[in-house]
Amino acid sequence: GRVTLLGDAAHPLLPFGSQGATQAILDAEALGVALARALAAGGGDESGSDADVVRETVKAYSEMRCAVTGKIVIANRGMGPTRVLELIEEKCTGLAAEAKTAWIERSGRGLAEETIRTYRGAMPRSACLEIVKSLNTLREWQTNLGP
Repeated sequence: GRVTLLGDAAHPLLPFGSQGATQAILDAEALGVALARALAAGGGDESGSDADVVRETVKAYSEMRCAVTGKIVIANRGMGPTRVLELIEEKCTGLAAEAKTAWIERSGRGLAEETIRTYRGAMPRSACLEIVKSLNTLREWQTNLGP
């Protein structure tokens, strides 16, 4: 198509994990690289190939970013506060309201802190690896474009 999204509009992240702005910046760079490649391939002239340039740009951008950002979105949703709520539900299934409240008062804060520590420990590694792969791909494409 002739329209694409980037940043949170393309892959909305929950407001923790420090990935939203990073992904928007990488999206913008990828879109710029994809456009430069499409123009370098000879598109955008007077013969009406602007639509082809846009189509090729969007396709290349999507190929560069979809898999990477999909992994980050999944990691973002599977940890942090969302995961704490899921774990509490699992641990408290079948408990009466008073017992559930008591369990949360006794164990909830520790569970939340452990889950967030796990998220912070896991997310940067996996996200950084994906970001590095993405940056390396972008750099290769930029290098191949020349000056």
